[in-house]
Amino acid sequence: IDQCSFLPTLVENLCDCEPSIFPSGIPDSCSVCGDGKKVGNPEAIFAFPGQPAITCGDLEDEGEQEIIPTDQCAVLPDLIVNVCNCTSVYPTIVPTMAPSSYQTLTNTPSV
Repeated sequence: IDQCSFLPTLVENLCDCEPSIFPSGIPDSCSVCGDGKKVGNPEAIFAFPGQPAITCGDLEDEGEQEIIPTDQCAVLPDLIVNVCNCTSVYPTIVPTMAPSSYQTLTNTPSV
């Protein structure tokens, strides 16, 4: 795990990653939607019994700033996925077919 601390900075440049993939560059930060995901509706309100209500955007910020304890962070993705509209930070790639070089052969009588 000690070696992981330098990876976000290294990979970010090589892979042209979006900054939101590694928000703080620190492995201990909490991705409240789960790894590789971000809050899609920052204005939505998340409320959990015994805790103050908070916007999904503020919750995400607190996770990035390491305010949320690791044990609580682990359960958040399942709790907020629908309320906060968690979405992938990776673009959706739609496969395309390459032009075919296949030629149709026809039966032509030889003369």
